[in-house]
Amino acid sequence: MWKGNMKVHQVNRDETFTMFSFLYKGFEEQHNYFNSRLRNKCEELLDVYLNKKGG
Repeated sequence: MWKGNMKVHQVNRDETFTMFSFLYKGFEEQHNYFNSRLRNKCEELLDVYLNKKGG
């Protein structure tokens, strides 16, 4: 992300969703993500990176 000059900022968070702002090449997009999905995906990626398991 640093080499591509891409930035990500957390804009807002509530009990259900988290909004992120993505800045890339002068364009900005905002997307909402379901918190449970973020948590599950992070756990899955940590398992892959730390334990060398999974896809």
